[in-house]
Amino acid sequence: MLTPPAEHHLEHLSQPSTPTTGTPPRSATPRPTKTRTKTVAYGPTYLHWVTRPQDSFVVLAAIAALYLASSVLLPSSSDNPFSPFLFISYLLEGDREGRYRKGPKDLLFLPFWVVAFSFLRQASTLWVVKPVGRWLGIRGGRKMERFMEQGYAVIYFSCSSLAGLYVMSHQPTWWFNTSEFWKGYPHWDMPGPVKTYYLTQFAYWLQQALVMIAGLEKPRDDYVELVIHHIITLWLIGASYAVNLTQIGIAVFVSMDIPDLFLAISKCISYLGLERTGNCSFVVFMLSWGYLRHWQNVRILWSVWNESMVLTPVEARVWQPELGRFMPSWMRYQIFAPILALQLVIVFWSYLILRILFRMIAGTNASDVREEKETTETDADEVSEVEASGSGARKRGARSRTTSGNVSSGIGP
Repeated sequence: MLTPPAEHHLEHLSQPSTPTTGTPPRSATPRPTKTRTKTVAYGPTYLHWVTRPQDSFVVLAAIAALYLASSVLLPSSSDNPFSPFLFISYLLEGDREGRYRKGPKDLLFLPFWVVAFSFLRQASTLWVVKPVGRWLGIRGGRKMERFMEQGYAVIYFSCSSLAGLYVMSHQPTWWFNTSEFWKGYPHWDMPGPVKTYYLTQFAYWLQQALVMIAGLEKPRDDYVELVIHHIITLWLIGASYAVNLTQIGIAVFVSMDIPDLFLAISKCISYLGLERTGNCSFVVFMLSWGYLRHWQNVRILWSVWNESMVLTPVEARVWQPELGRFMPSWMRYQIFAPILALQLVIVFWSYLILRILFRMIAGTNASDVREEKETTETDADEVSEVEASGSGARKRGARSRTTSGNVSSGIGP
């Protein structure tokens, strides 16, 4: 750390209590500077609502107001044209379990919740995560931005993991019982929690795609792989929902969200500088990653290849959209390909995880290797700030010595 010369710290010993001429000397101690973290978006202007919570809130409030106004004029919820934006549609009348079917109105549910996730993301990062980060000692810069991103990830993946476990526990596929992916196909009707969970997950990943387009997060070194991951994820969600394979989709969601939660927790701890705790949390994350994203996903791939054409009812192994049947023999390849592509992206990320593990074994903190350039940039910025503070302090000290007429350092003549 750069510091002003020694004479600057000792000059007050030789200065008279009252200056002979001029104005009183000013303190040479630099004032602490406040660094503000600004969210910078580089995307098109029509996506500003993605980055500004006040804009997304206006959109949500307008839709909610239209829904309430329509509720007064049209008491029946089925007649309210804005109901599909806020709530899931196609409740089966007379069904005791409260099951739902699918239909075109499901597409109206997505845009409202894309805007809702935009608001929740920005509001939680700016008004919750950021103050917590400051309270814990993080001061501005790239580290604060990354802490805010991962803080929101902790919030979201905590909720999605719990929701996924709840939904999965009420399905015959509980804890990756892969044979139930295919038995009883097509799984056209679904309970309300399953449909809500699936469509909100779809909305979340659509919103994440908009985050990338808007440039809300600074790209890491694995930006291309992240884009591929988002494309495959949206493909899997949309296709599995359309062809009534939501059972396998729920299993994939759970296998992805839980490791993401542990990753976000580990990175937040790392940003706080808690090396030992961060290393321990990273080990927990690595175990969850290997078990869920590799072992369970490989089991899912095995089931697609070996069980899909055996356990699917014979009468359903046809292409009959009007009956919800989309499982001819070639569909196995259409299901297998995107999950395999997703697994290849995960293998690449596993390589990066192993690099971090080797660093830990060598005695280095478990930091994200994708952010090495950012760490260098942050360190350079901090050095520049210190040099600027030191330079300003030396200039103020020089002005004080000139004003008081005393240039002695207190050490020599």
